[in-house]
Amino acid sequence: MEPLPENTTRSCCCDVEPDVTQDLDFLRTVASYVVRDVPKRVTINTKRIYMAGHSNGCMMALAMAMTHSDLVASVCCHSGTLRTPPANDYTPVPVMLLHGTADDVVQYDGFGNEESEWFSPGIVSVFDTLSDINGCDGNVQTEEVAGGNVSTSTNCTNDATVKLLSLEGQGHQPYVGRTTEKAWEFCSAQEKSVEPVLDDISNSRSNLLEKVVRLFD
Repeated sequence: MEPLPENTTRSCCCDVEPDVTQDLDFLRTVASYVVRDVPKRVTINTKRIYMAGHSNGCMMALAMAMTHSDLVASVCCHSGTLRTPPANDYTPVPVMLLHGTADDVVQYDGFGNEESEWFSPGIVSVFDTLSDINGCDGNVQTEEVAGGNVSTSTNCTNDATVKLLSLEGQGHQPYVGRTTEKAWEFCSAQEKSVEPVLDDISNSRSNLLEKVVRLFD
């Protein structure tokens, strides 16, 4: 298994610098705002906050889990890779990856090298790395499903299972069959044992957050 490179800490691609944009902190603030203000209209269970995304969005979803594991109950995402190492206070988060074996953007077998700005060791290695991060026991169960196969790491810390749905012959947009339904089935079954401590947003908001706030006002 190839380890996640230590120098690859950006949450996503496209020259996004987290120290400048503070994307992860922004997303946490948005979640805090939605949980506190939107329940006027709906009920939100703060133990069931999930992250999902496609490609770059998948990398961001995984970055949120690695950085804000107290908030994220589970991640289910398509066609992305792990670009962010776990924080020192990381607690295992269940993850399901969905990826086409013929993806020509985020290649299934990996791309680049450890000296490259853009590098991924391959999705199976990412699956193995996430399994190690979540303290799984090393046993992987594989099951054939329509259009591909599912690999599952079991006996993980806090039952934080890691799954990889490999879709044979599918490209960068592997929305075939019931893949989104399978992702939702996995994520929606997860729940935190402890409610996250939400950010205090009562006194200050960023300009960008103000724009989001107007969407709900």
